[in-house]
Amino acid sequence: MKALVHIILLLTTVLAMTLQGCGPSLTARVEEGLNLTEKKNYPAAIDYFNQLIKDHPKAAEAWNGRGLARKGAGDVEGAFDDYNQAIQLDPNGAYLFNNRGTLRWANGDLPAAIKDFDTTLSLNPNYDLAYFNRAQVKILSGDHAGALRDLDSLKTLVGEEQYPDYFFHRGYAEGALNLFEAADANFTRYLAKAGNAPLVGRAYGQRGMNRLNLQLYDSAFVDLQRAESKGQRDKDILYYQGYALSALGRWEEALTATMKTLELDPSFPHARWGLGRCYEELGKREEACQAYRDAVALGHNDTEGGIRRVCN
Repeated sequence: MKALVHIILLLTTVLAMTLQGCGPSLTARVEEGLNLTEKKNYPAAIDYFNQLIKDHPKAAEAWNGRGLARKGAGDVEGAFDDYNQAIQLDPNGAYLFNNRGTLRWANGDLPAAIKDFDTTLSLNPNYDLAYFNRAQVKILSGDHAGALRDLDSLKTLVGEEQYPDYFFHRGYAEGALNLFEAADANFTRYLAKAGNAPLVGRAYGQRGMNRLNLQLYDSAFVDLQRAESKGQRDKDILYYQGYALSALGRWEEALTATMKTLELDPSFPHARWGLGRCYEELGKREEACQAYRDAVALGHNDTEGGIRRVCN
């Protein structure tokens, strides 16, 4: 008899819990879906959020979750649809505009991305990630002064160390504004702690090019070599290696670096002109003359009088 009473009481408790909605909360279910997305199990995450949206069609966070999963899966249009639906349901959700802004950024629509980050920060002026995101998009848009203002706001909110890439982006913006000393200091701070982070190769390249402006040619060349060893083997890295070697009077090495540049881009006018300088310094006037003529044909201005100097 006692056992029967116990079973009845247990069933009554389970029924009461069910009626009171004591299953997993909406927040817990959203977190579970986000965990799948974080693990890059995008099909499972999308299926999970499909069911969650069916159960909670007016939950903005469910639509946002599926948008994140669709973005990860490469379904840009689907992700936009989900973010837009989430924003309709919660027009004051700052994080929704931030997430849509990152998608627009990834899709190359920089003005729209900045507009979304503007809205994010109007809704929540303390949203530090939105400042960081907007600073990067402003750099890509050429608004380097605006990027520095956003990075200053980020620093005020959470300090410099919260975002390890902070120093890289600050250095990049400062270099573009000819603040070469400040840029060098920030690239150095970034590289001191970056380890094997994805931006290390770019940081060496940017610091190297920045150091050319400081006339630190030896260390600039070392940085540019390091950039190449980290996978940044592009025409600019090789060209500026040649530029640094030329400034150091190492003309044979400069010639080799410049010729490697032209293997990547035969129509690079600055490299053609640099080739002429190398040949001229090495006493190969005929080759220098042809290289200078080729550079001018590609649009380089003969302000130094190279053709007049070696072709007559």
